[in-house]
Amino acid sequence: TYTIATAGGCAAVTATTSVTITALPTASIFYSGSPWCTSVTNQSVTLTGAAGGTYSSTAGLTINATTGTITPSSSIAGTYTVSYTIAAAGGCAAITATALVTVNALPAPPTSVGNQTECMAPSIQTLTATATVPSGQHIDWYTTATGNNPTNSPTLNIVGTVTYYAQAVNNSTSCVSPTRTPVVLTINSCSIKITKDGTYQDTNHDGITNIGDNVIYNFVVTNTSNVTLTNITVTDINAVVSGGPIASLASGVSDSTTFTAVHAITQNDIDAGIVYNWATAIGTPPTGADVKDTSTDPTPCTSCPKDPECPECTITPLTQSPKIAIVKTNNITVDTNGCAILEVGDV
Repeated sequence: TYTIATAGGCAAVTATTSVTITALPTASIFYSGSPWCTSVTNQSVTLTGAAGGTYSSTAGLTINATTGTITPSSSIAGTYTVSYTIAAAGGCAAITATALVTVNALPAPPTSVGNQTECMAPSIQTLTATATVPSGQHIDWYTTATGNNPTNSPTLNIVGTVTYYAQAVNNSTSCVSPTRTPVVLTINSCSIKITKDGTYQDTNHDGITNIGDNVIYNFVVTNTSNVTLTNITVTDINAVVSGGPIASLASGVSDSTTFTAVHAITQNDIDAGIVYNWATAIGTPPTGADVKDTSTDPTPCTSCPKDPECPECTITPLTQSPKIAIVKTNNITVDTNGCAILEVGDV
């Protein structure tokens, strides 16, 4: 109201007008949890103050302009300035509130040093899964491809197969790799068994054990592994082996037809009345050194003496036929008539 006081006989004069004063809006924004990894889903904003503004950011950040929700999983790693702007109104200029947020990249999955497959050692070994990550990262090991809790001991020390999964972890940001790298550990039971049975053969059918008669050996080779064995051979200490090699023998399978052997009986054998013999089977597993076994006798002679140097030898008894003959001759000359004249004193 504007008033001019009474003066000079004139009445007071008043003029009026209306004015509006608008309060200046205020606002602040805050994002909890920042920095985030790019594996994180939607993150909401905490707004304090005037509503109705719009949200924006520097390029690379996925943000909802209306709600201010940020999606790190579809954003590019980096640090961003988020702005919340209330447009000019009521004679007031536009105002802007800002907040800094950071999105961190995920580390790449670890690099496997390789799957490990070995045959069981006599004193079973321990295999340990290994993988590598760059400097500034470490590996957490799991027994599953996703979820679950880490294991401190990615090892195997029994016959079987196990798969461990390596996940990279950034030491600074704690971001983890989007996938885990599998590493397979396998310990196989690699073994072979051979039995050997001997049968005397009377080559000339005279009923007497002679030089030149034979002992015929039959072999049963069994794959006692849990893997397939290949290139199986049999050797013998004093018999000629025929047959083989066996190209491939599956786990648990026996072969009784591939190999035979012949031992030619000697005078020493006849004198001893027994033949001791053993053979060796060798096979190749998928990995690791060849496996071998020394033969045993499936039908041992229980009454035969054992060779202390070869208690598991195949024993074949030989029948001995002891005989002796004597022939006596003289120097008497017989005449054509069949008679001889002898005189006293002739020798």
